[in-house]
Amino acid sequence: MDKKGKNETPNVDLDDLAVRILTLMNEYINYKRNIENYIRSGCLDLAKSRYIAGNRNISALQLPGEDSVSVKAKFRVIRSASCDDFSKYEHIEHESNSDDEMLSETLDEMGLNNDATNKRIPRFSKDPLKWFGYLVPRNLRQSKVTFEKCLEIVVECANIQSELEYKLAEYSRLRKFSFDQQ
Repeated sequence: MDKKGKNETPNVDLDDLAVRILTLMNEYINYKRNIENYIRSGCLDLAKSRYIAGNRNISALQLPGEDSVSVKAKFRVIRSASCDDFSKYEHIEHESNSDDEMLSETLDEMGLNNDATNKRIPRFSKDPLKWFGYLVPRNLRQSKVTFEKCLEIVVECANIQSELEYKLAEYSRLRKFSFDQQ
């Protein structure tokens, strides 16, 4: 009976891990499906807004280029140190004051912070909708909201994937340990 009791503990742990892995896989698939739906919806809203406002009013020409120093990311995904076992990510929003300070420091370092050169550097608004004008179609506003929701879901999906990888490694370690005992 002792031998049976010793073998049941690793098997119960393996069963619990297997159930957790299957649950995580199901959540991961659902999140991936949601990401696909949000991206599809956002792209359709973008297409509708281009149709309504015209393809010249909403195009890639209004987007800032790679050499634009005045555009900073609104959201940042960072790795938090709250979980020791696996990586956990969180999605934070930048504060506007820190971005303005970073922009002026970058311009100072590049030697571009005087009035004569500032006229040549295009200034982009912090709100990306204003890149396309002040009266933008409702579909463009909706696509912005949709893509922001998609970003939140991508972060959750990365957390699930990180936990899933950890649980799979733990499962294989426990499985190897249980086979070694037998």
